[in-house]
Amino acid sequence: MLGKADAVIVDLAHPSKPEIVSRLERKEIGKIEDAVGMNRRVFLIDGRGLHLLDTKLRNVVEFVDIKPRERVARMGRFLITTGDESLQVMDTTPLTVAVGRSARNQGAATPVH
Repeated sequence: MLGKADAVIVDLAHPSKPEIVSRLERKEIGKIEDAVGMNRRVFLIDGRGLHLLDTKLRNVVEFVDIKPRERVARMGRFLITTGDESLQVMDTTPLTVAVGRSARNQGAATPVH
């Protein structure tokens, strides 16, 4: 949920009892324009680019400098970002696949020999 100054990440696993998982302050993370969740990860977009939060949803662990910086949406394993009269498609596999787990376990294509 995005507010005027801050944002909160809410767990809706039990809709009758929503639980705040994390609070992100604008002074620390900047003005968030949009956010999307994928594979238990959260991507934020702001005036500087795309940010990936850690698994505890408290700190930015990756940053991608992209041109469209207004909206972000998910389509399968891809993120679609729009803004500034442009659109960009980004494969999130390198950012969301857990280190040490095989590609087969992550649902990625198996190479043909």
